[in-house]
Amino acid sequence: MTTASKMQNHRNKDCPFRIVPCDNKACHEKIPMKDLTNHLKVCSNRVVKCNMCNVQMTFATIEGHKRQCMWRPVNCPHDGCNAHVIQSDLQMHITYCNWRQLTCPNLGCGQVLPWCYLTSHVNKCEFTRHMCSNEGCGNCFNLGELEFHKSSCDFRVVKCKFAGCGTEVVITE
Repeated sequence: MTTASKMQNHRNKDCPFRIVPCDNKACHEKIPMKDLTNHLKVCSNRVVKCNMCNVQMTFATIEGHKRQCMWRPVNCPHDGCNAHVIQSDLQMHITYCNWRQLTCPNLGCGQVLPWCYLTSHVNKCEFTRHMCSNEGCGNCFNLGELEFHKSSCDFRVVKCKFAGCGTEVVITE
């Protein structure tokens, strides 16, 4: 091999200062061979994997992807709920979350409260309709009106006032 061909071979294959393209397909940088290993570690077009969904993409796009990845962990937006779910499950969680806000179903109430408190609220709500328990009456009243009704109901039960009698009589007026 001649000296000229040895030099040509050195320049084309062995010289650490020869200019080479980056190995990453999307990268168009040309760099000295001696710097290629370091460049591949920091190249914005190097291939990386999302640690949430395992999809491969370039380093330049990973941060944007992580903000929108359907496998990223998110917090439930409802006050009182401390659940952490993955983005793809969030809508389902919101729909069935114990802390979702609902309006009391009783006409006239309108109070908005978390689902987990709704049953307790409805049981005590002054607008909950209850049937008079006096046999034969059957009328319904808001909880707030029921006790007053029972005291004047046409079918109320009244105990005899004589000591020791204890007889109960249904008053029908």
